[in-house]
Amino acid sequence: MRSVLVATAAAAVLTAGIVAVPTITLADDPATCVPAESEQHGISTFGYFSSQFETAGMIHSIALERHLPERASLIAIAASMADTGLINQEPGEDSDGVGIFGWTPSEAVGDAEQLSDPGYAAGRFFDEMVEVNGWQDMPPAQVARIVQGEAKGTVYAENQASARVLMTMLQGSIDCLPVVSPGEYTHPTPGVAAGGGFRTPDGPGHDGIDFSGYRGTPILAVGDGTVVTVLCNAHTADGAAYSCDVDGSPEVFGCGWYLEILHTDQTVTRYCHFEAEPPVAVGERVSAGQEIGTMGSSGNSSGPHLHFETHMAYPAWPETAVDPRDYLAKRGVRF
Repeated sequence: MRSVLVATAAAAVLTAGIVAVPTITLADDPATCVPAESEQHGISTFGYFSSQFETAGMIHSIALERHLPERASLIAIAASMADTGLINQEPGEDSDGVGIFGWTPSEAVGDAEQLSDPGYAAGRFFDEMVEVNGWQDMPPAQVARIVQGEAKGTVYAENQASARVLMTMLQGSIDCLPVVSPGEYTHPTPGVAAGGGFRTPDGPGHDGIDFSGYRGTPILAVGDGTVVTVLCNAHTADGAAYSCDVDGSPEVFGCGWYLEILHTDQTVTRYCHFEAEPPVAVGERVSAGQEIGTMGSSGNSSGPHLHFETHMAYPAWPETAVDPRDYLAKRGVRF
């Protein structure tokens, strides 16, 4: 039986000051475990690749070796998540930035070879961090912004919640919750923080919630059902068609690549802004926890995320939409 993971607070899993990453424990009943490579999808649980998890673990272990408090790890992990997606950038890839923090080589921080060493880069980040006056009392995202450059804006705050999930994973145990029995449900992007609330005062027409993550983060079917819609829905203000195979923007309208699943209880879930055309077809049966595509930024989108809607009837219209938090809570899914 496959399992998905939900973070809970627990004691640290450490060996001689170094983070230990045991393999996942799969069980029919909830069991203590930590994430590892998924045999089902070739990715780690919670939407993180194993290399990303290893980078976060390395950052945390260096903070421990330096006897820095927990918030130091959180600050550095949020910074790396925001700037490189916890990926060690090689010189000349997508930008001039190098290493896990995307720094430009210089006499002040190190040359390209040094910055390409994640351990060196993490150490240099902490060197810079402790020089920030009052960093211990500042919000973690604010410290990351100062170390990485004031011009980076709110990008660190947007990654802070996901960084906390990783910190929980690094420090403690998590529950393995079986989700693949018929009629059971799971989170669409386990471990990715939810935002962009349902029909808030600032967004009364927002009929779902948003999960912001990295491009390529797996999106899972929340329950058993049949795919009833797979479409590209994107156009400009004047009605002209807009490609779903490129990133959209706030000026583009529509869900981008999206799909809908009709579940066995006759409810509908809608998934928007896929990175590419979903690899499932209309009429195809899917199961809870099955990967149905990856997170992107097609359509009306300012960055990679999943817009997720839940509807109490088919076809799905604004009148049938309900708050996804309530919908999933009633089906045993914890956020």
